[in-house]
Amino acid sequence: MTSGPTGSTPLFRQGSLRQLPLVEDAFGAQTRALLLQPDAACQAADDLAEATGQAFHRTPTPPSSPASPVWPT
Repeated sequence: MTSGPTGSTPLFRQGSLRQLPLVEDAFGAQTRALLLQPDAACQAADDLAEATGQAFHRTPTPPSSPASPVWPT
């Protein structure tokens, strides 16, 4: 078993470096906000697709024209 720098504590059982509680809370809030961004982007894309579809269906269809134009002679 590998021991830590002092030789008395196992390497993976040493205490980890910590920030002040207020800083750790801020990091937690930032992480939560970052994790929500992909969901927000996907929701925005879905909303845009829905709005585009609705706008497409509200656009009037132009009158059809013959395949080859008939020119008066």
